[in-house]
Amino acid sequence: MLRTVGLVVGSIGVWGYIFLVIYLPRYRTPESAHAYLESWLKLIDSHNYSESGRRLLPLLWVSWGLLVIGGVLMVLGVQR
Repeated sequence: MLRTVGLVVGSIGVWGYIFLVIYLPRYRTPESAHAYLESWLKLIDSHNYSESGRRLLPLLWVSWGLLVIGGVLMVLGVQR
């Protein structure tokens, strides 16, 4: 059961991250040119986004947190 919960939580984190990576470039400022092969640190830099895009940046951390929590739950489920 714990493995299944971990898998669901981790997959929500992964899909949330993928959605945000696709959705966030709409809020880029004109000064920051969009590059498909950008680094992750440039992705989370708040200076590259408008005010409405900056409000979405904490959701990136939430998605990574869900991924980590899901991974931990899956490992704990395997060990039982």
